[in-house]
Amino acid sequence: MHLAMQCVEVLTRDGMAEITLNRPKVNAMNQALLREMTDVFGRLAQDDAVSGVLVRGTGQCLSAGLDLHELASLDRERLSSFLDDFDAAFGAAFRFPEGVRSVVSLPPDPRGSDGSRRLAPAEQSRQRNRSIASGRWKQQRFS
Repeated sequence: MHLAMQCVEVLTRDGMAEITLNRPKVNAMNQALLREMTDVFGRLAQDDAVSGVLVRGTGQCLSAGLDLHELASLDRERLSSFLDDFDAAFGAAFRFPEGVRSVVSLPPDPRGSDGSRRLAPAEQSRQRNRSIASGRWKQQRFS
């Protein structure tokens, strides 16, 4: 089964469901995403063929958290509705009868595989810029 909504995509195969949060850049949780999560977890809980769920995010992170821009625009009544949707979404995930796992992107280990120190991204950029400025740029890899 493949289900695409506004903010969430679901792919089910071989007894596993993969839920992907799809709100670029950082998958901030707005009310639409929370409602879709509630719906998806409800549907998957009713599917006897699903034995586990993996939740991941598009881009570089699972989610940056709540959509603060949306929260700041809400009046008291709409904020109450938002919080009810938040509670419903996470309640559905926590009550899910099978295992739920998430994929969280971590920064790479600063040491190389041989234990030597690797350059931080900002340092990589500075080194790359120095190489370009001095004319020594030769398709160098900074990993």
